[in-house]
Amino acid sequence: MKCLIERCLFPAIGNSKYCEKHKEIACSKWMEMINQQKEQKEQLSEIFAKAYEHALKAAQQAGEEHISTPMVVCEHDDVLDDNSPIKKHWHVPQGVCGFAWVYIRPGNCKLANWLKKTYPNDWKTDSYSGGCKYWVFQYNQSYEKKMKFAGILAKELFFKIKELSEENNMPNPLTKVIIGHNGRLD
Repeated sequence: MKCLIERCLFPAIGNSKYCEKHKEIACSKWMEMINQQKEQKEQLSEIFAKAYEHALKAAQQAGEEHISTPMVVCEHDDVLDDNSPIKKHWHVPQGVCGFAWVYIRPGNCKLANWLKKTYPNDWKTDSYSGGCKYWVFQYNQSYEKKMKFAGILAKELFFKIKELSEENNMPNPLTKVIIGHNGRLD
């Protein structure tokens, strides 16, 4: 079998598709490509780390500074009648109870994979709705604080990654990625 390179008259060696000279050239180009991909992966990892650290700090600050609307819970004499006399009442300064989370879809994008690998206790694969999720565990049961945290984390993470990748002359790694947040009252 001849070498795959046009106009090369030398035979291919062993299981290779190239002659000895062209095999060395192909190997060096292959190794150059591998090293370039490795550098890009490391650079992207640094971008993700800086963006996540920035977004997490901003979200924590927003969650701590947010003042929830307090709630009063009342127990009536007749549980089925809200007009019956109030037997007991409780003041809940954290406001309504609920949950919040940040999600990234698809769950196998570079960012989601990096988060699951770097923060395995915080970011989990969500088999039910797809993607990768971060359940906001801070702020006890305060729905408002959790939603504030989740919203800022999602927004800041997206924009900081976009900003840092532009600064480093890299293509935006979030072109087909959705970063969002959601919550549920309980």
